[in-house]
Amino acid sequence: MKAEEFVEEKLKQLKGAFQGFIDEAAYQAKKVEIQNQSNETKKSAELNEKLLKLKNALDTGILTQTEYETKKAEWIAQSSHAELDTKARLEQQALEREIREREQKERQASQWLESAINQATKGNFSKALETLRQIPNGTEAYFQAQSKISEYEQAEKARLEQQALEREIREREQKERQASQWLESAINQATKGNFSKALETLRQIPNGTEAYFQAQSKISEYEQAEKARLEQQALEREIREQEQKEQQASQWLESAINQATKGNFSQALETLRQIPNGTEAYFQAQSKISEYEQVIKNQILEKQRIEKEKEELIAKSKNLVALTHNGKRVAAALVDKTIHIVDSVTRKITISGVFGETTFADGEFVIINLVVRNEDKKSRNISASMMTLIDSEGREFQTSSTAMTALTMSGEQKAELWPTQIQPGLDKDITIVFDIPPTAQDLKLKVPSGLFGQPAILPLSLAL
Repeated sequence: MKAEEFVEEKLKQLKGAFQGFIDEAAYQAKKVEIQNQSNETKKSAELNEKLLKLKNALDTGILTQTEYETKKAEWIAQSSHAELDTKARLEQQALEREIREREQKERQASQWLESAINQATKGNFSKALETLRQIPNGTEAYFQAQSKISEYEQAEKARLEQQALEREIREREQKERQASQWLESAINQATKGNFSKALETLRQIPNGTEAYFQAQSKISEYEQAEKARLEQQALEREIREQEQKEQQASQWLESAINQATKGNFSQALETLRQIPNGTEAYFQAQSKISEYEQVIKNQILEKQRIEKEKEELIAKSKNLVALTHNGKRVAAALVDKTIHIVDSVTRKITISGVFGETTFADGEFVIINLVVRNEDKKSRNISASMMTLIDSEGREFQTSSTAMTALTMSGEQKAELWPTQIQPGLDKDITIVFDIPPTAQDLKLKVPSGLFGQPAILPLSLAL
């Protein structure tokens, strides 16, 4: 890089530093220093160039050795005098720069001192101390700054202590106000009967406040009141529970009596056993339990007697057998090795068709569902339409083809209008319908036999 370009680059860097980092005086001083260095470098380069030309003159014979040495010594002497002048000038410049920097340092220290005094005047001792501690040793303001630091440290300490005292006083006053508010609030809560909330509030009042001892007195008072209130609540709850218990027991007793009136003694007993001891209904319930248990016992005995009589009657009856159907002992008709079991008997006034038509009975429809079981070793033909129904007056009723057709058309059941075949060992469901007077009683189903056999007469009372 050429000398001029080097100087230009240095001056450019100096100008950049000047913008925000050094002041005008420092900038100008540094600028002169760079320029002087540049001049010295330039002069040294010129001398070297002249000496080089002088050597060329010697080498080419233009100059003698003596002329060369004389001229060389002359030019070096001239350069040395110039260097001495430059050195003196640079030392003078350095001294001037040091003086300027010293003056600047003193001005800055004086400004900091003045600023710190102003800050302290406004009571901002912490900021003033921070400013004073920037003043460097060796300046006129330094010792005054040290004196002020001691003074302001004492003032700042006193200020902080005063602040702490004032804060303590404010906190104390706030504590007292809060304690007073809590006491007032607790008294209001207790006035409304809310002793638990009042006690919770009173226990927040701290020791050391004026309200504390009054709060302790109120705590004792309200604890007694709360205890009494809870005991009263417990007593009232116990009374309500007992009343509810009595009401429930009374309802259960009434319900059990109604169930027994309807003949449902087992359900009545289940209800009565829910009535707890200690209620007014309990002893009456125990009496009813004994009464209904005896009734159930008598019913069981009566049922056993009737079942026994039924078994005896079936045994005496011709063409009847006893068997268990749907968990119950019943009578069934035995004709030509086929057993006719009555599954259900239904009475109706009308039969409704699938298309909305209605068939009315002349008297009353009796719909009998049979299960016919073939116990023979060959198939059997059953003609359901040949069965008849006999009442207590000896009247014998044929199946109603009209009713059986209507029942089949209703889609609910299929009545057997024609003879049907049953394979050995299989069951067949058969439905037949009769149209009889509503007053007909003690109905018996007559199941016909073959040409030489005897028909079976099956009382419906024994078949169900």
